[in-house]
Amino acid sequence: MTDALQLLRTDHNEVKELFKQFEQADDSKTKGEIAQKAIMELEVHAKVEEEIFYPALRKQDDAEKDMLDEADEEHHVAKLLMAELSSMRATSDRFNAKFTVLAELVKHHIDEEETELFPLAAEEGPERLERLGGLMERRKMELMRQMQNPRPRSTTTRRTTGAGKARTTTRTKTATSGARRKTTSTARNGASANGRTTVGGHTTTRRATTSRGTSTRATGTSRTGTARTGTRTTARATASRAAKTTTTRAKTAASTRRKPATATRSKSR
Repeated sequence: MTDALQLLRTDHNEVKELFKQFEQADDSKTKGEIAQKAIMELEVHAKVEEEIFYPALRKQDDAEKDMLDEADEEHHVAKLLMAELSSMRATSDRFNAKFTVLAELVKHHIDEEETELFPLAAEEGPERLERLGGLMERRKMELMRQMQNPRPRSTTTRRTTGAGKARTTTRTKTATSGARRKTTSTARNGASANGRTTVGGHTTTRRATTSRGTSTRATGTSRTGTARTGTRTTARATASRAAKTTTTRAKTAASTRRKPATATRSKSR
C-alpha cells in the first residue's frame, strides 16, 4: 500500500513535469491543454492535503502550526491564480505570464513541504502513514472522477422542484377550499346528526349555530317587513273605503235637498 508521503511526492513530480511541458510548448492550443490538466491536478492535490494530510499533522504534539498556516495561505493564493486562468483563453496576452507565476509559486510550495513538513509526518511511523495514504488515495480518486465527469447544473432540478412546490401548494389550497365548502354547507343545511362538523381536527359547532342564528334573524326580518307592508296596505284600503263612504253620503244629502224644491215648483204650477 502506498503511504501518504509517497503519494504526495508522486503528485509533485507529475505537476512539475507539466510545468516543463508548458515551457517547451510552442502553440497556444497545446499550452492551454497542458495548463488545464495542471490546474485539475493541483485542485485535487490541494483538496486532499487540506482535508486529510494537514489536519493529521495538526494533531501531532509537536505540530508546526505556523508552517501549516503558511502552507494553507500558499494554497489560497494558488487557487486565486487558477481561478483566473480558468476564465482566460490561452491566446490572452497575460495567460503565459500568469501560468508562469503559478508554476513558480507551486514549486516553492513543494520544496518547503518536502523539506519541512514531510519529516514531521514521517515521525508518525509507517503504519500510520499507510493508513493515511489509503484515505488520501481514495479521496483523490473520488475527486478525479468528479473533475472528469462534472455533474450537470441544477437549473432543471430547481425548476422541477419549483414546479413540485407549485403543485403541492395548489393541491393544499384546493383541499382547504373543499374543506371550507363542506363546513359551510353542513352549517347551513344542518346535515350532521348532532349539529357538529369536524374539519382538520376542529369542531365547527359555533359556525353552524351562527349560520342558523343568522338564518333565523334573516327570516324574522323578512316576516317583520312583510307585516309592515301588510299594515300599510290595510291602512290604505281603509282610507279608500272611508273616502268612498263620505262621497256617497255627500251625494245622498245633495239629492235629498233637491227633492223638496222640485215638489214646491210642481204645486205652484
